[in-house]
Amino acid sequence: MIGLLASLFVQAQQTHISGFVSDANDGERIIGANVFLQDHSKGVATDQKGYFNLAVELPATLCVSCIGYEETCLKVDNADQPLQIRLKPLTETLQSVEISATRIERKNSFNTLTLNAKSIDQIPTLGSRPDIIKAAQQLPGIEAATEASSLMIVRGGNPGENLYLLDNVPLIYVNHLGGFMSVFNSEMINTMDIYKGGFPARYGGKLSSIVDLTSKKGDPTKLKGSLSAGLTDLAFAVEGPGGLKNSSFIVTGRKTLTEALLYIASQISKGQGGQDYNMAYGFHDINAKYTWAPDAKNSFSFNLYEGAVTSSAAASATFGATCSFRANGTAQSAHGFSWPIHCLSRNTA
Repeated sequence: MIGLLASLFVQAQQTHISGFVSDANDGERIIGANVFLQDHSKGVATDQKGYFNLAVELPATLCVSCIGYEETCLKVDNADQPLQIRLKPLTETLQSVEISATRIERKNSFNTLTLNAKSIDQIPTLGSRPDIIKAAQQLPGIEAATEASSLMIVRGGNPGENLYLLDNVPLIYVNHLGGFMSVFNSEMINTMDIYKGGFPARYGGKLSSIVDLTSKKGDPTKLKGSLSAGLTDLAFAVEGPGGLKNSSFIVTGRKTLTEALLYIASQISKGQGGQDYNMAYGFHDINAKYTWAPDAKNSFSFNLYEGAVTSSAAASATFGATCSFRANGTAQSAHGFSWPIHCLSRNTA
């Protein structure tokens, strides 16, 4: 009984102190300021309006602190009116600091991928001969539209949302055999830059990616060539000096082997009483480039392209040419054109 009376007597001596904490400069209420007794036995934090309410025994020494402000302590003898506590911002003058660094130029960002001719040849592809687009499909963020297709999807886009450039000239259609193979002969390509996002302004606008291809210049020192064969096509390359000083040329070609296989299948079908006509489907590509550099700062290049797709029902051919030059080491222009030719026929032989 005596203990209960003592407890009630102590509670009767406690008084609720309330008030607001604000900035001494602009009067803005301070949220989350710590309000506590000097002996750290009790404390609260201000609410969203900078208000606090604390039960204490008078007289009491109240302290208020907050990050970025000077801690303030005051003696409270009565709680007749809400306290208005202003905290001064904590200011400290620092000595001047000089920071210096050497800028590191980043050649490639995470949105840019680069493949050179050696890397392209080392990537395994279907048919044993390297395919430019199928090599790119092995890179992160890029996949094929369908199995064994050269149609490229970048980060969930569509194949038609990719821009293809060959020596700064845009290309419209870049596939053969219904998308099974690309039109780019790996013997002709020097480097391939793929921009998966954040395209430079010089490339214009596309939704998914920019594929920038640079063709080889050819060896200006000696004449040489190569011949390669795959399961689906044959390819050759010839390069050497161009006749003028500091000039070179390169000529590449590619021809499918599917026509011979389909002809054999047609003959077998005829022998077994099947349809009496020859099936044919294939294509060929020829690329040529002539480069001349009269001095170290200026260069001129001329590209030619001829390609044709043949089948038992139709044939189409495309001829194109590009011309570009560099003055003082900077690309000045790149002009190109292409002429598509389409023919319909029926082979009944």
